[in-house]
Amino acid sequence: MSTDSGTTTEEFTEEARLDREIPDRVLRHGGHGDAVTAFTGALDAARDEEEALRVVRHHGRRLWRNAARRARETDGDDRPLYWTRLAMVRLLRARHPAGDPLGAALIAALERSSRGIGGNHLPAGGERLRVVITGFDPFGLDRDIRRGNPSGAAVLALHGTTLRTADGRTAHVEGVILPVRWHDFTDGIVEEALTPYLEEGPRRVDLFMTISRGRPGFFDLEAFNGARRGDTPDNAGVRAPGPVPVPPGPDGAEGPQWTRSTLPMERMVAAVEAEGGEAPATCLLA
Repeated sequence: MSTDSGTTTEEFTEEARLDREIPDRVLRHGGHGDAVTAFTGALDAARDEEEALRVVRHHGRRLWRNAARRARETDGDDRPLYWTRLAMVRLLRARHPAGDPLGAALIAALERSSRGIGGNHLPAGGERLRVVITGFDPFGLDRDIRRGNPSGAAVLALHGTTLRTADGRTAHVEGVILPVRWHDFTDGIVEEALTPYLEEGPRRVDLFMTISRGRPGFFDLEAFNGARRGDTPDNAGVRAPGPVPVPPGPDGAEGPQWTRSTLPMERMVAAVEAEGGEAPATCLLA
């Protein structure tokens, strides 16, 4: 559906939820209370388009860093980041008419910078391990507006941390939180976010893992990745069931429709069982 201005109504579906009681409460008490006010003032002071882009990137990165810090220091809630980002996006839409290229560029810059997307900042060195973990925004909000997403909360809690491995090495962790909107994946947001980590060189990632909210009471190890989407509506209310094109690899060749995870599944199951827990199941990831 399109509005008279040519803007699709789906673009505003997420932001419209901001007017409900729970998002408003999260915005007021989630620890980013001054983020939108400061963002507004900085945009008002921007003298040209380039400065506006710098303002957006700066405030997006600041929101991301503060959300990660709060997740480690408080209750690990990922919802303040989600709702604050949407409030900032709505502010940008109000300032720029539909179809304005600058408005689209500002929103894209805010989305990337507030999700941890922006290159590979992991340290180099053979004695270090480099880890990237991805999670997702809250979703299913029309069924329960109170929902967060434990995968996003885990990413925020781990982003920027340094872990000590059993063999005495240090593992440096960076995180990315991806949107729950089909069109972002069609437009290549995953490739944009992760390609810098996979490029050959001294800062190439050693471990990449994605996690997502799953079944209540179960922990599933997702063994296979398939380029196919189910019929579940995304956060914009859009359904896109069926197979999707596989983007070409670095050599230009088409990638496989299915890939198998290289995580040490058997060792992970054994580690859980050794601690007295119930072994996780393996399943497909589409």
